[in-house]
Amino acid sequence: MKIKNKLIVSMILLGMLSPMATAAAPTPQTDEAVYVNLDAYGTQKEMRIVKGVTLNGATKLSDFGNYSEVNNLTSHDEPIKRSDGVDFDLKNTDNERFYFECIPENPDTLQMPWTFDLSYKLNGKQVKYEDLAGVNGLVEITIHAIPNPNADEYYRNNMTLIAGTGVNMDKASNIEAEGAQIQSFGSYKFAVFMGLPSEENTYTIKIGAEDFEFTGIYFLMTPATLSQLDMVDEFKKAKDDLSGARSDLYTGLSSMLGTINSMKSGLNTMQSGISGINTVREQLINSRATLDPSLDAALNQLDLLAGDTNALIPTLETANNDLNQIHQNTTDILNTVISTKEDIADYQSLLTDIKKNLTDIKNLLSDLSKETDKNQLSLKYISSDLSDLESDSNKLSSALNSLKTSIENLHKAEAILNAIIQQSLPPELQNAVSELIGIISPIKSSTETLLKELSNISSDLAHLFDNSASLTKELNDINTVLNDYRGTAENSAELAIKANDLIANSLSTADTMLNQLNTLNDSLQTVNTNANSAITQISTSTTTLSNTILAANKALTDTRDTIRSLRENSDAAMQKSLDGLLDVIGKATGSNDTSAIQNATDSIHNTITNEVNSIENDSNLLNIDNSLAMRSFTSEKNPSPTSLQFIVRTDEISVDKMKEVQEKIANEKDEGVFARIANIFKKIFDAVKSVF
Repeated sequence: MKIKNKLIVSMILLGMLSPMATAAAPTPQTDEAVYVNLDAYGTQKEMRIVKGVTLNGATKLSDFGNYSEVNNLTSHDEPIKRSDGVDFDLKNTDNERFYFECIPENPDTLQMPWTFDLSYKLNGKQVKYEDLAGVNGLVEITIHAIPNPNADEYYRNNMTLIAGTGVNMDKASNIEAEGAQIQSFGSYKFAVFMGLPSEENTYTIKIGAEDFEFTGIYFLMTPATLSQLDMVDEFKKAKDDLSGARSDLYTGLSSMLGTINSMKSGLNTMQSGISGINTVREQLINSRATLDPSLDAALNQLDLLAGDTNALIPTLETANNDLNQIHQNTTDILNTVISTKEDIADYQSLLTDIKKNLTDIKNLLSDLSKETDKNQLSLKYISSDLSDLESDSNKLSSALNSLKTSIENLHKAEAILNAIIQQSLPPELQNAVSELIGIISPIKSSTETLLKELSNISSDLAHLFDNSASLTKELNDINTVLNDYRGTAENSAELAIKANDLIANSLSTADTMLNQLNTLNDSLQTVNTNANSAITQISTSTTTLSNTILAANKALTDTRDTIRSLRENSDAAMQKSLDGLLDVIGKATGSNDTSAIQNATDSIHNTITNEVNSIENDSNLLNIDNSLAMRSFTSEKNPSPTSLQFIVRTDEISVDKMKEVQEKIANEKDEGVFARIANIFKKIFDAVKSVF
C-alpha cells in the first residue's frame, strides 16, 4: 500500500510538471516545456527544452531555434541540424506523439519571468541547506520570488507562478505556510502558493521536522489562459474607463471649486460695485432736475450741428468746381506760354543770320578803308548785302510783331494768375500759382528787353538801309561818304553784334524757363488731383457725420423719452433688485463650504489613485492579455504552441540514495518516450518517489 501511494503521488506531481497532450488537430501541434534545475539557493544549474508534437500523420518536422544539442526522445531518427533550427524525417510514425529535447546554445537568451532566492533556518537560526538533512526541530524555508526584468514581455505580463512542495507528515509534526493553499493527500500535505504576473512575493514554509528530508521546491510558470481570466480584460477596460472618468470628475470638481473660490474676491468686489451703483442710482434720481435740461440742450445743439454739416456739403462741391476751373485756366495759360517755345528756335536762327550779315558788313566797311581801288566792286557787294539786309529787316519786323503778341499774352496770363491768387485756395494750389507767377515775370521782363533791343536793331537797320540807299544814288561820292560814315557804320555793326549776342542769351534763358513750365504743369495736375480727392473724401465724411449726428440725435431722443417714461416704475424695481443682489452676494462670500469640498475631493482622488497605482506596481495582473497567441520559447518563426510552461525544481535535502538510483537508470533498456522524458528530469521523479 505504501509503494502504491508513492507511485500515485509521484505521478500526480510528474503530471503537473510535464506538458499534456492536446486534442487532435489536422496539423501538427506542439507543446513546449522548459525544465530548469536550481541549486538549493535558487541559482540556475541546468536548462533543457522538451517539445512534444502531436503528429497528425506528418512525417517531416521543422523547428526553429539556436541549439547546441538536439536529442530524439521517441525514435532513432537522427535530427538534421540547421544554423537556425532542426529538421526530422520520421521513418516510423506509429506513435502519434513525438518528443525531442533541445539545449539552447546560450541559455541566457531564454529568461524565466521570475528568479528565486532561497534561505533556510533551523530553530530560528540561519543554516546551510546541507546541514539540514536528518535534523530534528523547526525548519523554516524562505522563498523570495523576484520578477525578472530581462524576461520577454509576453512572459512577464501573461505568466502566473505556482510554487509548491510536499511534506511527509509521518516525519513532521506540523507544517505552516502563510498565504498558501494546504492540501492533504494520504500522509502528505502539500503547500501551494500562487503569484500573479510580475508580482514580487516572499513565501515562508515552517516544518516541525523529525529526521528531516525535503523534496525541494517546485515551480510552475504558465500563461494565464483560463477562460475565467477573460474577466481581467473587462476589469482592465473598466479600470481604464473608471480612471478616465475619475480624472475628468476630479478635474471638473477641482476646476469648479477653484472657480467658486476665485469668485469670492470677485463677489466682494461686485458687492462693493453694486453698492456704488446704488449710490449712483440715487444720485441720478436726485440730479434729474439738472440732467434733463442739459440733455434737451445737447439735443438742440446736435440739431444745429446736423444743419451746419448739411450746409457744408454744397460749399465743398462749389469749391471743387472752382478748383477744377482754376486748374483748367492755369493749364491753358501754361500751354500758351509753352507754345512760344517753338518761336524761340526761329528767333535764334534769325539772330544768327543777322549776326552773320552784320559781321559781313563790318568786314566790308573795314575793307573799304584799305582797298579804295576796289570801291566800285565793293559797292556792288554792298548793294547785294543791303538787299539781303532789307529782307532780313522785314523778317525781323514780322518776328517783332509775333514777339509783341506773346508779350501781351504773358501780361494777360500774369493778370489772371494775380486775380486767382487773391482767392482762398488750398495751400498746395496757392504755392503752385505763386511759383508760376514767379516764372512768368522774368520771362516777361526778358522778352520785353529782347523786344526793345530788337526794335533798336530794326531801327538801326532801317537807318543803315536808308544811308546805304543814298550811297547807291551817288556812286561818284561813295568814297567820300564811306570815309565820312565808315566809323559810324562800323560802330553800329559792332553794337548790333553785341545786341544780337545779348538777345541770343535771353532767348536761351527763356527756353530753359519754358522747359520748366512742363514740370510745373505736371505738379499742378497732381495738386489738382489730390485736392479733388481730398474734397471728395471730406464731402463723404461730412455726409456720414451728418447721418451719424441725426442717428445719434434720434437715439438720444428715444432714450430720453424712454427713460422719462420708465423712470418712476423702474427706480423702485431697481432698488429692490440691488438690495436683493447685495444680500445674496453677502451670503455667498461668507460661506466656507468650498474649501471642505475641495479637501474631500483631493482625499478621494488621492486614495483611488494610490490604490490603483499599488495594484499596478505590485503585479501585471491588468496587463494579462488572453487574446495573445502563445510564443515559442525558441523562435518567433515557430507556430504558436498548444501549451507553454517553465518547470523548475530546486535540490532536495535528504540522506539520499541518488547514486544507487542513477546506477539503476544507467542499466535500464530503452523503454520508449515516457522513460526518456523521465530520464531528462529523473532527479525530480526520484526525489518525489524517495520521500515515500
